[in-house]
Formats: sequence, C-alpha cells, structure tokens
Amino acid sequence: MIPSGILMARTEDGMPIADIQWSSDARPDHRPISMLHRGHDGTVGFATKRGETKLKPLFSIPASDLNEVFPEFIAPIVDEEGYFTINGMMPARYIKESPSRKKLHALLGEDYEPPKTARYPVVQNSKLRYLTACFLDFDFYHNKDMTLGRAIGVIIDAQMEGLIPPPSMMIDSGRGLWSLWILRDDQNPRMPVRQDTKAVSAFNRIQRALAMRLTSIVPDFNAMDCSRWMRVPGSSNTKVIPHKPVRWWVQGNEGGPITYELNELASMLGTKPYTLPDQVKRSVSPEEREKKQRGYKALYQGRVDKMLLLLEVRGTIRVGLRSIVCTMLASFLHCLKIGSCEVEAITLKAVHQYFEQPQGDRFTDAEARACVKTAKTYKRWIDHSISDRLGITEEEAAIVGWPEAGDHGPETDAINPSSRAERQAQRQSLIRSLIHRTGQVPPLQVIHEFVHENGGTGSVQTISAELERMGIKNPRRRKPASDEPRLV
Repeated sequence: MIPSGILMARTEDGMPIADIQWSSDARPDHRPISMLHRGHDGTVGFATKRGETKLKPLFSIPASDLNEVFPEFIAPIVDEEGYFTINGMMPARYIKESPSRKKLHALLGEDYEPPKTARYPVVQNSKLRYLTACFLDFDFYHNKDMTLGRAIGVIIDAQMEGLIPPPSMMIDSGRGLWSLWILRDDQNPRMPVRQDTKAVSAFNRIQRALAMRLTSIVPDFNAMDCSRWMRVPGSSNTKVIPHKPVRWWVQGNEGGPITYELNELASMLGTKPYTLPDQVKRSVSPEEREKKQRGYKALYQGRVDKMLLLLEVRGTIRVGLRSIVCTMLASFLHCLKIGSCEVEAITLKAVHQYFEQPQGDRFTDAEARACVKTAKTYKRWIDHSISDRLGITEEEAAIVGWPEAGDHGPETDAINPSSRAERQAQRQSLIRSLIHRTGQVPPLQVIHEFVHENGGTGSVQTISAELERMGIKNPRRRKPASDEPRLV
C-alpha cells in the first residue's frame, strides 16, 4: 500500500496519484541530509570539485552538529559541485595539523576556517558506521529517449504495481535521478541501521534486487557501494548549461518520509532477510540444532568410511586419480571438525599405503600436504559428483554404497548439464541475456547470482573467465601492474 500524505494525492474516485512537488531552493539545503542521518553518533563527509576534475574530500562533521554547522560553514563551500556521504562514517581525528589546513585553503581560499568540530574525511567501506538508506543512481541522460519525467514515471509505475517499495526520497541531480529508501533500526525506529557484517550483506542484496527490477532506466551498477557520495540538495550542477540546482522530493506523511527496516525491504523484494524473525528463532531449538549437527557429522563420517573402503577394494590408486582422492579424503575429514594434524596424518597414511608410485612420477608428501591444505575450501560435495570424479564401477558401487559413475537419471541431467561444454553454453546464454536486459555489463557478483538463480553454475572467477572467452570487456577489471621499474 502506498502511503498518502505530504506528496501523495488521490483522485475523486480514490485512486492514488503522484503529486510531484520538487523543492525550489537554489541554495544548499541540509534538510534532506538530516532526514537521512537523523543525528546519529557518526559523521557526515563533505566534498567538492570546485573546478577540479576529481572529487576533493574536505572534512567530515558529527551528524548531530549538522543543523547548526551547515548554514554557516558548509553551505557557502558546497553551493557548486558539492557532495556529501549517503551513509554515516566512523569519527576521525580533528583537523588541527597545518598540512590539512593548507589543503583546505588551497581549495577554499586562505580566509576559510573550518568549524571547530571538523574532522578528517573518512569515506571507506571499512569505516562505515551507519546505513542510512538503500539507493539507486539512474543516469538516464545516456538514453536520448529518456527524460526526467519518464524516469520518474517508470519508478511510480513500478511502486504502484508492487514491483518495488515506494522510494522515501528522489533527487534530481541535474542530469540523472537518485531514488532512496530510508532505513530505520528495528530496535530504535528514530535511528538509521548500525552497520555489521550481516546488515551490509543484506544491504547489498537489497541494492541488487532493486536494480534488477528497474533495469529499463539503467541503474548505475558501479554506484551501489556503501561509501558513496551524492550531490548536496540545492547545490548547482555545473556540468549542465545553464547550471541547474539539485532538487529533491519526499514521499511520506505528516510524520516524515517513508522508512523501512532491512528485513522489511528484504521481504518485499524476496531476498534473504537480515535477521530471522522471533518465531523462526524459537522454532530452531537447541535440540533441533544438535540433531542437524549429528546428521552433518554422520554424513561425512559415512563418506570417510566409504572412501577408506574404496581404497581397500581397489588396492592401488592409479596415476591421474591420486590428487582428487587425496583432496576428497582430506575434505571429508576436515568436515568432521577434527584437528589439522590428525587430518594430515590419516591422509598421508592412505597415500603411503594405497597410492601408485611409479619411478619418475612419485606422489610426494609435499603434494599430499598441499592437497590437505586445499581441501579446506572443498565443502560442497554430492554423491553423483564424487562417483563421477572417482569413476565408480558397478561392482564398486554395490560394495561401497556410492552410485555408479554416470548414473544420474534424466531429471538430474535436465537440471545440471552433464558435460562441461553444456554447462559453459548454458552459462554464456544466461550472461548474454542479463547484459541484453540491463544494457551494460553488471558487476561479477550480480552476474554470478543471476546465473545461479536461473539454474547455471560457476564461481565468480569462472564468470570472469567466461566474459573473456565471450570477448566481453569487464569495465571494472583492474589494470595489470606495469612492468616498468618504479622510481623511489
């Protein structure tokens, strides 16, 4: 349901319509920034370009001082090409040293003195303190057929149809459009979400889910990380001739803009929640957890027993299978949560007793230890893949208990293509489909999730290699290091 209130209206027959009322201020305005940050105990960073080609961070101030400090100290220096941090950052040390003041004076003039509470600008994902809003940046000016009104229409239609939650705020940046979904803490609704690993993961999943629902207006997949700058509302965008003020618009009611809990947004978008609801937590009792742990341990103890029995049945493991047998056995042992020394001892004993060691091609203890170390990353095995990799025969299957190699059944083959070429063709088809749908090459993590959601396979590294094989340039790939010597 779309809340009615400040900027939502209804027709005579009760149908909701969007009443677009942009702020008309042509000067920097701290009100939208305050709506996002709500006086938390972190900091808000500010930056400018001021004729520079790159963004120049100035300083950060406590969010609680924003209303008092902004009009006098910040508004005059961010009136053109001014930026602020969307999310709250950790407090840094105060600006007192002369080198920092010299940098400020070089940008802002010798007469400028920062506020007493000014701190160093801290804008890294590792320095994040609060998540204030999920957001998307739509650079619709790349599309000649798209206008601001049409872009807003797409978003309003999507929220009316229930594809996306109603945005809390929209910002006209001069050449593009930002949509923001303001976040509130589930324990303290007046505050943004305090960052932790689970919250950031949920935030990233929500960002990608929102972007995938609004691909028709081409969201910028490069502008979705936590440490993102946004133009100050009311400042001027000098890239547009004549210069245009950055305008803003809020959806909400008398109590303020619409806000969301992370779990609420995740539920609306069908993504994994931030935390489990209380009723689910109560249902996962200690007895149930213990039962699952016993089942997990029994599974891998059974696989260890089957592997040792297979070694007895075969008597000798031939060249070509030694590495995979060593890795599998060590992986099963690691999953039993026993000590690394014990895993290595059991694996080396199997190597010495059962592995073929022809002259000139011996499987050394060093190679075995390398397999034991690598095996820690192999935790997802299924019986059919084990059988295929080990080449289990019909007679061995009857004795050991693993299925015969290649005995998958038609349903499994339909879901998981049996050959490497089929899996690769399926992966490339899905990648082409996503790129055609979004009109750009999304980040590898987005492609990876899309491929797996549609029945494909492959790691993020495999997706990267697949793009190279398809001749598609990854715009976010790091440039190789230069071979030229560096001057010190």
